[in-house]
Amino acid sequence: VTSQLPVDHWHEMIGDPTFGDAILDRLVHHAHRLTLTGGSLRRLPTPESPTD
Repeated sequence: VTSQLPVDHWHEMIGDPTFGDAILDRLVHHAHRLTLTGGSLRRLPTPESPTD
């Protein structure tokens, strides 16, 4: 599972505390968490390049 939302904000996005705990317990319990830092590697459009 990948997410752009940090794990500490998942409870408020899920809404229900019971469901949030159940979902996070199952997803995060044995997971390897990688927190990426730094800028985006996506290309930023330049004025000369056409947009899709």
